[in-house]
Amino acid sequence: MHKVLAVLTLFLISNSAIAAKPYKGAEYRTKAAYLYGRFEVRMKSTPNEGVLSTFFTYFDGTPDNPWASGKWNEIDIEIIGRYRNDVQLNTITPNQISHVSHIWTDFDPAQDYHTYSIEWTPDYVSWFIDGVLVRKQTGEHISTLVYPQKIMMNTWNPEYKDWVGTFEPKSLPAFTYYDWVSYSSYTPGTGTTGEGNNFTPEWTDSLTAFDADRWEKATHTFIGNNCDFVTANAVFDNGKLVLCLTDAVNTGYKDVLPPSLTGAVLTDSTLSIRYSEPVSAEKALVPGNYQIPGLTVKEIKKTKDPAVFNLQVSKPDVAKSYKLYAIGQTDLFSAPNTMATSQLTVTQIPKPTFPLYINAGGAKAAYQYKADKTFAFNTDFGGSDGKLLTFSGAVKGTELDSVYLYDRDNLAMYQVRVPPGKYRAVLMFAEKYYTSSGKRIMDITVEGSALQKKGIDVYSKVADWTAYDVSFGPVEVTDGILDIHFSSVVGYPILSGIRVDYFGPATHVETGSTAIPDKLELIGNYPNPFNGTTTFRFLSSRREPAAIKIFDTLGRQIYEGFAGNTSADEQTFQWSARTTAGQGIASGTYFCRITSGEKSLVVPVVYIK
Repeated sequence: MHKVLAVLTLFLISNSAIAAKPYKGAEYRTKAAYLYGRFEVRMKSTPNEGVLSTFFTYFDGTPDNPWASGKWNEIDIEIIGRYRNDVQLNTITPNQISHVSHIWTDFDPAQDYHTYSIEWTPDYVSWFIDGVLVRKQTGEHISTLVYPQKIMMNTWNPEYKDWVGTFEPKSLPAFTYYDWVSYSSYTPGTGTTGEGNNFTPEWTDSLTAFDADRWEKATHTFIGNNCDFVTANAVFDNGKLVLCLTDAVNTGYKDVLPPSLTGAVLTDSTLSIRYSEPVSAEKALVPGNYQIPGLTVKEIKKTKDPAVFNLQVSKPDVAKSYKLYAIGQTDLFSAPNTMATSQLTVTQIPKPTFPLYINAGGAKAAYQYKADKTFAFNTDFGGSDGKLLTFSGAVKGTELDSVYLYDRDNLAMYQVRVPPGKYRAVLMFAEKYYTSSGKRIMDITVEGSALQKKGIDVYSKVADWTAYDVSFGPVEVTDGILDIHFSSVVGYPILSGIRVDYFGPATHVETGSTAIPDKLELIGNYPNPFNGTTTFRFLSSRREPAAIKIFDTLGRQIYEGFAGNTSADEQTFQWSARTTAGQGIASGTYFCRITSGEKSLVVPVVYIK
C-alpha cells in the first residue's frame, strides 16, 4: 500500500482529523479478512508518474490496538506509473519492515490487462504474473505474517518523489482498471488450484457492480498520501471497476482536460517531448503539428512511453534557446479531448562524451566519475528509488575508492540519456556489508530484455571489500535512454559506479553502399615510459570504438576495454596502471593490442612505479 520509511509511521486517519487534501483518490477493500490463501486480480495500471496502482492484502488492526506498528502485516503488488516495465512486490512485517523486490516485465502494465497473484502460506509468500512464478519469499519474516488481512486495491499519489517520481497535476485524471478479483483458501493437500494444488477456490467477483455485502469504498487518508479516498472515485463502468485519482472538483470517471506539454529535452539532434498524458500516436507523429523556431523537424518516433515522443531535428546551436509549439494533439479517453496549442521552453542537455563515467552511489564527483543524480525527464542520467550509503575503509583491486566506497542501495532503475546507437554498460560493485555469499543476490536487465544477467552475488565472486565489475553489451539504444533495471532476489540491489562505452551508430541498412577498407594507424602514445597514466592516439576507419587488450611479457591478459571517439577518424584510449585496469601491476614492459575491424596493431609501453 505504501513505501515505509524507517523514521515514519503511517496511520490511517479519518478525513475529519486533518484538512482536506487537494487530490481525491480511491480505495476498494473487502469487509472480511483472510488468513492465508491465493489472492488474484486482473488489472491495468495507470501510466501517470507519481501515481500508484495496487492490489494487496492488509491487516487493518484490532479494536484495542488499531494499525499497530508491532503487528504490521501486509503483502503488496504495487505498480508505479513512472516505470514502463516494472512491478514492485513487497511484504511488510511487524515494526514496518519492508522486503521489497522490483520485477522487470516484458510488457507495460499500463497498456493492457494482466493477471497478478499472491500465494500466502505459513511458510512462504509467492507472486505470479500471468501464471508465472516471478518471486518467492521464505525465511523468518514470513512466520510473522500471522494476522488476517483484507483484500485491497487503491490508486493514490504518494509524497515520496524518490520512490514514485514527480507527480504532475496536469496529468490528472489517472485511472486504474480492475477486471476481476478472486480468493482461494489455503487447503494444503486437498486443493485444486495454485502451487501444489494447495488452494481451494472460494469466490470470484467480476466487478461489474458494487457488492456492498463483500466490499466497501474507503473514506480515509494517511500520512504520506497526497489525496483523500472518496467513494465517488470508485466507479463501475463497462464491466470494470475503475479507481480514479482526480482533483477536488472533477471527481469520478471522466476526463474534461486536454493534454499539454510537460517536458522538452534536447540532446544533440534528438528532442524528447512529454505530454501530460498518453496521446494519439496518429497525430503525435505528424511533423506539421510542431513548430520549433530555428530548428526543422525531420522525423518523429514513438517510445516505450505513450506520452513521450522523440523528434529528430536539425543541428541545434548549443548557445541558443529554443521554444517548442505543439498543436492538435488528442488524449485517449473515450470522448477525446483536443489540445489547441501548448508551448514549452526546451531544455538543452550537452551531448555526452564517451566513455561516460558516473559515480552512481556518490553525491560528489570522483576522478572522472560524475556525481550521482535522481533521474527525471530533464536530467541526463540518474537513479530511481533507493538511498545513498557511504562506507569507510579500503576496497581491494582498485584505487577508485571514492567510487567503490559509495552505494546507491535498493535502487530500481538507473537511466542514462544517450544518442541513438550501440553501447556497453560496465556496472561497478563492492560488497561492503555482508560477509558471506547468498545474502545479496540481484537480477539486472539492460535495455528491456536485450541483456539480462540473473543471480548476481558479488560476494560469491570476489568476497567482501573487493571491486567487481559486470559488463553488459554491446546493446542498441533507439529511444535515447539506456535503461538498467535492478531486481532483488535476496537482500537489496546496490550500485557504486557506471561506465558507458559508445560502440557506434544504430544498425541500419543502406542499399548500394560500398564497404570501406579497414584502416588503423597509430599517432602515438604519451608518456612512454609512464608512472601513472598513458594515452594512446590512433586513426581508425571504423566508427565503432576499437577493442583494447593489454598483456604482460608472459602473454597474460591483464586488461580489456574499448577506446573512445574524439572525432570521425581519431580515437583515444587512456590506461591507468594504478586503477582497476592495472590490478596493482609491477614495473616493466607491457603490450597494448588495438583491434579495429580486421586490423590490429601492438604497442609496447613501459610502466615505472
